[in-house]
Amino acid sequence: MDGCFCVSCIHEISGPRMYSAEEAPHASRIHLRKASGWKSVPDSHSEPLEATLDLGSEELKVELHVLVVNSQGKGYDRVLISTERDAGKPIEVLSLGEWTDWVRLRFKGKSSEVGTVRLKLLELSKDASRLRIYCSQIMPTTGWTYPEQIAAELVEQVGPFLQRIGYIQQGRVYGAWAGHGTMMEELEYQHDWFARAAVYLMGNYDWDLLFLQSHAPDYIFDNLIKEAEPLTTSDRERSERYLELIDRTYEIVDRAIGRIAERTDEDTLVVVVSDHGVIGFHSTRHVDDVISEILEREGLLFYSSRAVQPGTKPKFGREEINWSRTKAAFFDSIYIYLNLKGREPDGVVEPEEYEGLRDRIIEALRSYKDPRLGTCPFSLILKSEDAKLLGLHGDRIGDIIVAVRPGGLYGEGHGHFLPTVDYGISSLKAVLVMAGPGLKRNYELKRPVWLVDVAPTIAHLMGIPSPKQAEGKTLYEAFTH
Repeated sequence: MDGCFCVSCIHEISGPRMYSAEEAPHASRIHLRKASGWKSVPDSHSEPLEATLDLGSEELKVELHVLVVNSQGKGYDRVLISTERDAGKPIEVLSLGEWTDWVRLRFKGKSSEVGTVRLKLLELSKDASRLRIYCSQIMPTTGWTYPEQIAAELVEQVGPFLQRIGYIQQGRVYGAWAGHGTMMEELEYQHDWFARAAVYLMGNYDWDLLFLQSHAPDYIFDNLIKEAEPLTTSDRERSERYLELIDRTYEIVDRAIGRIAERTDEDTLVVVVSDHGVIGFHSTRHVDDVISEILEREGLLFYSSRAVQPGTKPKFGREEINWSRTKAAFFDSIYIYLNLKGREPDGVVEPEEYEGLRDRIIEALRSYKDPRLGTCPFSLILKSEDAKLLGLHGDRIGDIIVAVRPGGLYGEGHGHFLPTVDYGISSLKAVLVMAGPGLKRNYELKRPVWLVDVAPTIAHLMGIPSPKQAEGKTLYEAFTH
């Protein structure tokens, strides 16, 4: 079971969306007008207003009708949502802060597909000048499982699948952003679904391995860590609020894990592992931009066009490199690639230039001083052939490998640092918890563990061969025998 990618999904009909009666960034406009042609209009102390919501995508759409009424004589306070102009057949009548139930709708266009969605009334002013409605991600009821029929079965037995949530990171909105309260509500639903789906599959199918990926900790830390971390926050009270949200997120994930673990027996191996940690940072300036500017100053990197944006993962800077003039460029969080002739499609670096150019770049990196640290911000600068000691090898790694220190004037909480870094309240170290047959109880491993060690260890405990390409070791230290 996998939540797919955190900010997009190839299976979705549409990602999360915001609808607003006012012009607003990242929102579709709602045009309110006097209601006409409606049946069974409820009593309203003000003129009922209507609008339409176009749900879905360019390829698959459906239209919903909205009726706004003043039910108490104190201003507009109710929003009725329906598939037709009949107030007697509503999907839901919402007050401020309420969700609709999940509803199935048929989306039509180049094809036809049934999707599941729910909506939340986020804002409604008394004069209806401000109206905001949040629409969840819309997932089809089929097409996202193998075997194919499992999707419809899970929707029927467990409920609609919410693969991703509305999310913001460093000002970059992914789908829609409705605030931390709504984010928590979506994470609650998603992880309740994860737990119930896992328990259902375990109870109704023969199984050997069950994998579940949760993106919730990554969502919340990328969203909050800069202001949650006391060393980097600009507001102590905000830090405390954000730390509470982080705690709540872990509680959500813990409950899901607990509900699944409760259904296992003494012969079941349970492993909880993360892919990385996160640390606070002092600036939203992208590390890519710091290194790219060093290369530019050296006359090694040229752009046809460029627009710098705050640090996010994935990066969303709009830039076009002029490869006919560029000799080196920074990519993939830690790699500087040389535009080597004979290797790259538009290579301009002659093979005899290669070593001298690498030395020149390394010297430029070492000479750079971070404005906040007052010293060189790079904790590691390696040539590719020396990176084998880190387990990096092959023809896809960069010609120079770079990692930065924590605390500099650059952003992002992970990806550009060494995996052993601690800073403030947090760390980049991953988490590994294992329980089951053949494992010691309440034992803390004394030696460093790498993520590549997890797969061969699980294979050994299951009595199956370790993956042929495995680079990690089996964690015998954790075994009872």
